[in-house]
Amino acid sequence: MLYFKLKDLSAKALDRTDVWGQSFRWLNSLSQDSPLGTVTIDDEIGLKATVMRYDTKELSDCRFETHRKYIDIQHTIAGGEGIIVRHASELEKDGSYDEEKDLQFYQPAESPLLVPKTAGWCSVYYPEDAHRPQINDGEHRDVFKAVVKVPVEFLTTPFSR
Repeated sequence: MLYFKLKDLSAKALDRTDVWGQSFRWLNSLSQDSPLGTVTIDDEIGLKATVMRYDTKELSDCRFETHRKYIDIQHTIAGGEGIIVRHASELEKDGSYDEEKDLQFYQPAESPLLVPKTAGWCSVYYPEDAHRPQINDGEHRDVFKAVVKVPVEFLTTPFSR
C-alpha cells in the first residue's frame, strides 16, 4: 500500500511513468464538481476509473476486499472515511472470488492500520492489500472520491507501457 497527498506526487518518479502518470494526471483534473460515474482513461491498456459518493458506515457494516486484476488508486476529493488495511494472507476468505467484479471479500478481523482518508489524500492498494473502506471517521458523514483501476500487469512493468 502507498499513502500520500496527491499534490505532493509531482516530485516523485511514479508520476512520470506512463500508466501511473496518466492515472495521477486524470485524478488531478477532478474537482468537487466532477460528475459521478465510470470513465475510460485509456482503452488500449484498460485504464478506467469511477467517481463516486457514498455515506460512510459503522465499522461492523464494512468488509475487507481485494482485487486480482486491478490495482486501486483511491483519491478523496471531499469528505472523508477511514480505511483499514491488512495483508490478505492474514484473513479468512468470505465467499468465493467474483471474476466479473474482480472482487474477493474477507471475514472481519482487527487491524492496527487505519488509514484516514480526507480531501487530497491518495492511497494505492495492490492485490495483496486487503482494504476495508467506507468506515465512518467520526467527522464526515460521506465521502466523494475517485478510484482508478490500473491493470495488474503494470506491476511487472511499472515504467513502461
